[in-house]
Amino acid sequence: MNSIKYILIVVILIVFLFCTLNGSLLNSTDYHISTLPAMTDRIKDQRLKTRQIDTNDGLNNQSDVKQYRILLWTKYFQSDKWSHLDLKSIGCQFSNCLLSEDKSLVESADAVLFHWRDTDPHRLPAKTAAAVARGQKWVLFNWESPEHSPAHRVHNLVNHIDWFMNYRRDSDIYVPYGSVTKCNTKWQNEDLFDGKSASAAWIVSNCHTPSNRETYVNNLRKHIDIDIYGKCGQYCPRDGTCEAAIVKKYKFYLSFENSLCKDYVTEKLFKYASYDIIPVVYGSADYSLIMPNNSFINVKDFNTTEDLAKYLKLVSSDKQLYNSYMFPLKPTDRWNRTNLIEWYSSTSDCKRPTFNSGFRPIVFWSMNVIAILVVFIYSHLFF
Repeated sequence: MNSIKYILIVVILIVFLFCTLNGSLLNSTDYHISTLPAMTDRIKDQRLKTRQIDTNDGLNNQSDVKQYRILLWTKYFQSDKWSHLDLKSIGCQFSNCLLSEDKSLVESADAVLFHWRDTDPHRLPAKTAAAVARGQKWVLFNWESPEHSPAHRVHNLVNHIDWFMNYRRDSDIYVPYGSVTKCNTKWQNEDLFDGKSASAAWIVSNCHTPSNRETYVNNLRKHIDIDIYGKCGQYCPRDGTCEAAIVKKYKFYLSFENSLCKDYVTEKLFKYASYDIIPVVYGSADYSLIMPNNSFINVKDFNTTEDLAKYLKLVSSDKQLYNSYMFPLKPTDRWNRTNLIEWYSSTSDCKRPTFNSGFRPIVFWSMNVIAILVVFIYSHLFF
């Protein structure tokens, strides 16, 4: 009897060690230069938990052929799109996850997903002891910054959440707006300087923001030409023709965030990083953990708007210096397949061009969020 006990103890220790090591792998990224950021900033009620993987962190870990049900308790920005998502059509490698909006299934669901902005604090399900014992997980998804995340919507919910799913690098499920991964492809330098006749452009629809980016731009315009498009400037159609013209004509694009919150980097950077234009970034993220060196210009590196303007003029007048910033990447419709441990990019819309320094940007779109959650669940089940 004692020998059996010792064997069981050894097995449990091995399983625990394996899961712990795997947890560290799941948290790794290609640009993990320093430890994960401390969880102290303007996060308001968006509490974050450091994920600790153990043998009970899976969802009904009984069989790899079991059907797992994800209950979508809320809509997604008042839309039903994510509930109609076909996981197979977007390349998700797992086929035995079922999406449902049927709230009567809340007791039997393996995961219950809430979208912050669509959560009604007066219409929340009960989290029963039986569901918790079965391993049911509640997931709170949010892609907005704390500045645009009404705390009252989740006030009665946050204490029941198991996994927080957002753009924060220290969230349980890391879902950034985009990512850049290193690859082995080499690319010969191309002259992208000639043909660009204008200085800087900015497409913007929110004219009054918590980051006060509009004031910074107005001050910057005193020293350098900046053309503004969108609701806050000249008309810019959303059919892609306006953006194509801007990329071809302008040397710089202002990738300015509406909120200065930790790790908050949106498509404003990733979208234009894949074009033949240099992004000028304005935000509170550590961009060195996100983008390759010398692929962007950071506002924070300059004491004044005049200093920034002088440097932009220098870069725009020096063909060799300008081309050194280029990060030329072309869009494609192909899907990228990666190792399951790199779950955050396995369902992404990948840009596959020829590469300057052996990098590619990976842009995430909202309809991939569910698939990312599915892969995260499986990373707990099978690793």
